[in-house]
Order: sequence, then C-alpha cells, then structure tokens
Amino acid sequence: MHRISLLTSLVFSFSLLFSCTQGDGAVPAGLSGGDSYIYYGTRDTTAAHQAVVLLYDSRNGAMCTGTLVASTWVLTAAHCVVESTSLEVYFGNDENSFTAQRTSSQLIPHPSYVGTSQNIANDIALVRLSQAAPSNITPIPPLPTSLAISNSDVGNPLEFVGFGLTENGTTGVKLTVDQDLGAQCSTSSACNLSQSPYQIPGGSIAYTQSGGGPCSGDSGGPAFIVRSGTEYVAGVTSYGDEYCTQYGVSTKVDYFYNWIIGYTGGTASENCTNGTDDDGDGAVDCADSDCAANAACQTSACTSPVSLACGASQAGTTVGKSTMFTTYGACTSNWTEAGGEVAYSLRPNNGQAVTVTMTMGITSTDLDIFLMKGTCGNSGCTASSVNDAGQAETVSFTADGSTYYILVDTYANAGAFTISVSCTGGTPTENCTNNLDDDADGRIDCADTDCASAANCQSVSENCTNNIDDDADGLVDCDDADCRFVTACAAAAEICGNGIDDDADSFVDCDDADCNGHEYCSGSSLELCANGLDDDSDGFVDCDDADCATASACPIPVEQCTNGSDDDGDGFVDCEDADCRTHSACDTEGFEVCNNGIDDNGDGKVDCADSSCVSFYLCSLINSQPADDGCSCTVGRHNGRSASGSGLFLLLLGTLGLALRRRF
Repeated sequence: MHRISLLTSLVFSFSLLFSCTQGDGAVPAGLSGGDSYIYYGTRDTTAAHQAVVLLYDSRNGAMCTGTLVASTWVLTAAHCVVESTSLEVYFGNDENSFTAQRTSSQLIPHPSYVGTSQNIANDIALVRLSQAAPSNITPIPPLPTSLAISNSDVGNPLEFVGFGLTENGTTGVKLTVDQDLGAQCSTSSACNLSQSPYQIPGGSIAYTQSGGGPCSGDSGGPAFIVRSGTEYVAGVTSYGDEYCTQYGVSTKVDYFYNWIIGYTGGTASENCTNGTDDDGDGAVDCADSDCAANAACQTSACTSPVSLACGASQAGTTVGKSTMFTTYGACTSNWTEAGGEVAYSLRPNNGQAVTVTMTMGITSTDLDIFLMKGTCGNSGCTASSVNDAGQAETVSFTADGSTYYILVDTYANAGAFTISVSCTGGTPTENCTNNLDDDADGRIDCADTDCASAANCQSVSENCTNNIDDDADGLVDCDDADCRFVTACAAAAEICGNGIDDDADSFVDCDDADCNGHEYCSGSSLELCANGLDDDSDGFVDCDDADCATASACPIPVEQCTNGSDDDGDGFVDCEDADCRTHSACDTEGFEVCNNGIDDNGDGKVDCADSSCVSFYLCSLINSQPADDGCSCTVGRHNGRSASGSGLFLLLLGTLGLALRRRF
C-alpha cells in the first residue's frame, strides 16, 4: 500500500511540508526519505481488522478508508467527508468479496477543520451508519487520553491499514504496513521537529515512508497501536508527500478523544470477556471496575474451599466474598441468592451420619447453606437450608465416602457466621497418603482397595530402554519384571567378557550359559546351547542340558503377571508369583523383591534365601540343585529327563558369584 494525497478529488501537492517551504524532495529533520519510488504492503485478512472499512462516494468516485469504533460509528478523516453528502460503507477484505454494506446517515467533520494547504489540522471526522454494523465485527476503540501517545512512543511501531493505491496502481484491497513513529504533537498549535522550520500540525503524529505506508485511498484509515495487549486506533491517515515515498502525517486520535465519544458515547459499560477496552478507559475486561460484579471476573469460592472435619467449628464471613452463584438448581426454585459466598469441603467416613449447622452473627444477616456431593459449584445441589434472617441453618445426610461441599451464600445482608459439623457412626475411610491403616482393614494406603482410584496409587510401568527406574521399585529396565517380555530384554544375549549382565538373567559373562565354548571362557566340554549337538556327551542336547540353564536360547518359564494363568507351572498365578514382585500391576508392599540384593521385608534373609521367593524363576533354578552325593535328580528345565548334578553344581556356584570359569 502507498500513502495518501488526500482524497482522489482533493489532491494537495505536499512537496512543501506543512506551512514551511522546502526544496523539491526535501524531507523534515527526523523523517528520513527512502530511495525507492514505490513501497509494498501485505494483504490484511485478520478477524480483528474487519473493523477497517472502505468508504465510497458514488457521486464522484472518491474512496477513503475508515475504522468502526462503535456499532454505528466509523472514524475517518475530515477531508473524506466535507464534500460528500452520503457515503457507502463496505465491510470485507477487497472490493470483489465484500461481506456487508451500510450507508451513512450523518457525516460529521471536526468543526475546526479548514482543509487548506496552509491549515490541514483537525483532519478527523465521524460517519454515522444508517444501521448497526454486522454483529460478528468487533469495533476497535479509539485511543483514550489516559493512554495518549507521547514522546516515549517515538521509535515504536504503528500499524497502518487501508484500501488505497498499490504499487501496481490498483485500489480496493485491504493492505497493512508497519512504520515507526517519528514525531508527535500534543498541543493545539504546530510543533517544531528536530530542525526548524519544519513543523507538524497540533494534534498529529508523523512517520517516515521508507518501508511503505499509506497512499491515495488510504485517507481516514487507522494507525493502530497496542497497549497492554489491546489494539487501539491511535491515528487517522491525513496527508503526506504526493509520491507516497517520503513522509506521512496522521491525526492524533487521543487528542480528539473527548470529541469522538461525545458522539459515539463509547460503550455504556465494558464487555468483560472480549479482550477489548470497550469503554476506552484504558482498562480491559476484568481489569475494568465495570466488571467487578461480572461472573466471568469472579474468583469462585470453589477455587479454594475451606477444609472442614467432623467435630470442627469455624467462623467465617460472606462480606466481600465472591458473588458468582445466584441459583442452585432445584434448591433455589423461585428465588436467587445475592452473594458473597464461602465454600467448604468435607469427607466423612462411609456410613457416617453428618449434620452441618450454621448460626448467624447478628439477626439481620440472612445466609443459606447448600450441599453438593463430589463437585463444588452451583449445580448438583442435594440438600439445602434456607430459613429466614437470623435463624440457624442445618443440613443432614449420610456419607458414602465421597467428598462433600457446603456453599454458604448470602440471600440478604452479608455478614459473619459460624459453621460446625458433627458426625456419628460409619466406617473410617483410608487416607491414601499417610502410611496409616486408617480403616483398620490390614491394608495401608495404596494397598487398600479404597485407594484404587487415588492419583498417587496409579501404577507406573518401567520404560525398559531408558536406564531409569521409572516405577521406583529399585530395578532398572530389563531387571524389572515389567520388562521381562519386552523384545529388547527377552532377545538380549550375554556379551562374554564385559563384566555386565547383558541379558539381565543374574549371570555375568562366563557364568552365563550364553558363553559356553566362548574363547574368553574355559571349559570346552560344556554344552553349546543352540547347535543341535550333545557337545559334552552327557546325553542331553542344547536346552535339555543343565549347562544351558541360563542360555538366552533356552528361555526359562516365567509368570506373565496379568493373564490369569500359571505360566511357569509353579502353582502361583500372576501377582501371587514372586516373579511378579516388581511388576507395575502388582503390590510389593511388605514382600521380598527377589533379585535386588536387599532384605525388603526385614526378615534377615535376602533374595533367594527368603522363603517367600520360592516361586521366583531364578531362585527356583538355584534351589533345585542336588546334594553332591553322586545321585541323579530331575530338573524342570530338562523336561522330565534325569541329569547328573555336576553341571548344575557349576551353575549353582556361578549363581553364588564364584567365577570358576573365567580366564585369569
């Protein structure tokens, strides 16, 4: 977009700036000129700027821009209206797709506007619409005097919008461009710029044109400024050099603010939810005192309910409190509450008979109480007490273990009160975070079914590849039962010689059957576990050989923990099996974790030495070793075949940490 030369029908040749003569192309100090002839804007289709409209005089074809500042008022330049009797007002983004049209019912130029090349001050006007603008278009307020542009704004950006002349010689498309404020004049007389004799009119602002700006047809269009997140009309495009390439001047809206609202009246009160300073007092939405009683600006009493307990008595007041709620469903069928309000929360034991009583501080105070279960608010009221002023209010109910909320609300004359709670009978409910057996059922906190839905009792599964103990059970990644059937863990094989239990089977390097026959390990007569041969000539091949007890190729039957089956045939199902002690679906409270090297249950026995680990898969392997008496025994890993104890004896010693096969 370019700059204006006023209306097409009112072109002044402003190579002379204001009332001071200059040479051709001269630019006032502080407003540096550009070195290109035409400057570009970009299309503006934003929802907020639907308030920017095109003004058209069908008599002479003259075109201007304006801004909707109230539902029936458009702000524009005086030189856009002084020679017109009526204007057509178009809403939309370009002349080929306007969405609505209105006509003017009144054109009001500023009474002090003269409009000569010697006196272009007061170039501002209002256009009254014959009917309100479309309801989906939000007016943009004029900048109030309380937020007026000052010298501290010089150098800060303004956004210009208009339908004027483009670099291609076309018009009728809404464009936008930013320019920094160069100077401002807040007096009734002209202001000197940084170098005399250059001046700008009183009540105006100036800016350079070096990066684009308004041109013919943009007259009357807005210069927007943002204050505390709200956009205001700060300027109305007035004039500039005839080529739209050097400088521009706009009328300073805050200087004429009182004149503007004298007609528009502003907005009677602030719209408290639209993010706009509707009444132009510099305060937006809930920051405006007009919104003090608006529900959207209230801090609900339910935001921070006061905790009550059985047997407690507390003093309170509704003076100065939230006034968000006026009705409580069926509990207020034919009247409304006036507020303020105070909220209380109470969680009695299951089955307790509860009575809540409230007494007033003085007889003129008229407060009511409303009972909700599960959710604090003004819906779902289950009981209420709404007696006359000064009378006590009482509600009674039988608790079911839920959290209850009591709302104290003011019908008339807010004031002080005392609220008390009495409870009898019932079964205590488990507190899920205090490490106590509150309901005396033998289960503490998350081990109690009462806590199944408590946030702190939700299970967390182990991430099996991040080297972190995600579920805080002391076991990391593949060592955790959560990861037993994860591919990354189940498919792991021992690396022989790195001192690490790579396959998480509790056997390291040469103690693991994966390393049988490996050059790092001695003992070439051991069975190789995946070649289909009886390498050690003991009559057992591969996984049938006790030498292969810990080989990755020979998986040990292990409980899966969540399928309801005894997967490893040890008589224990899912969480009953020690294999599942560290599974996230199972409770480990008070039980021995059988592969962490810790005496978890405090019985003086660690891991496999603890009788509770009899069903842990590695412990059953160790405990199946025969006495060294030359007999034969049956081992489950051999599928019922008899095997000598020599190989298993080596396995046992390896399990106990004696690295008998390591090369030194």
